[in-house]
Amino acid sequence: KAEQADFVLAVKQGIIVEVFKPSQWLIASVDHFNELSFDSEDRYGFYGDAADVQIRELYVNKRIPEKYRIRGAANPIKYSY
Repeated sequence: KAEQADFVLAVKQGIIVEVFKPSQWLIASVDHFNELSFDSEDRYGFYGDAADVQIRELYVNKRIPEKYRIRGAANPIKYSY
């Protein structure tokens, strides 16, 4: 599912702090991401760059809509297509 995403939003306390354009998705392993301390075969990470300025201006410093900020939701990943 993650590979279908055009952009990835980095969110802190409900506010979008950065927008990325992923170029490659990889299994979250120490071989792929040396900052990890263990492999996690059921998780993925990506390589990419910050999105273009026009896209970033649409999202950065904006609040995530309420419907995506469900209290108590443990999964940090949300998809919106």
